[in-house]
Amino acid sequence: HKVTSVSTSMAFLFAIFLTIIYTPLVVANIIERARKRSPTQRMALQWLDPTDDLRILLCLHGPQNVPSAINFMEISRGTVDPGMTVFVTDMIELTDRIAVTLGHSDGVEAVTVTDPTVMDMREEITRAMEGYVEVDGEGISVRRMLALATLNNMPQDICTMAEELMVSIVVLPFHKDQEMASRLSIGHSGFRHVNRKVKLTNTAFSK
Repeated sequence: HKVTSVSTSMAFLFAIFLTIIYTPLVVANIIERARKRSPTQRMALQWLDPTDDLRILLCLHGPQNVPSAINFMEISRGTVDPGMTVFVTDMIELTDRIAVTLGHSDGVEAVTVTDPTVMDMREEITRAMEGYVEVDGEGISVRRMLALATLNNMPQDICTMAEELMVSIVVLPFHKDQEMASRLSIGHSGFRHVNRKVKLTNTAFSK
């Protein structure tokens, strides 16, 4: 009986040790590791301070996305103060043809694309966005950005850009375009991959 009593007492003390001392230490360690993995800056929409401006990374494939992009800006706008900042970002796939046209700049974009097709496309988007803001864009600030990368690297580049710009939401265009008779084109499977990777990435912003 004494042996049983001693064994029971030791088991009871061991259980108390696990419950009172060891378990809280384990939980604290788990919480600490989770905090290190989670972003220190909460940027998603649910954490947006109403007194701060809404910052959006709005990605485009080309001029065909401009009408829907303007519609999105229109329905997302709030009061003039604090307003909304939209980083209109061109998603350009880095191919061998475009790689040979790259140059360096001292401006906002460290790398510039001198390919005529890309330059004309970006200029068309810029004119459309500037025209909208000038006519009916009170409280909206538009800045032009460039996501230039291979399709494999583009998701990470977009996420990194979003975190550096401290945006609350990232908007990506559908990988298919609408054609005549409301049909959808075959689309670009590479951009579908980009959209899925960005969506699945554990980031601090809304998607």
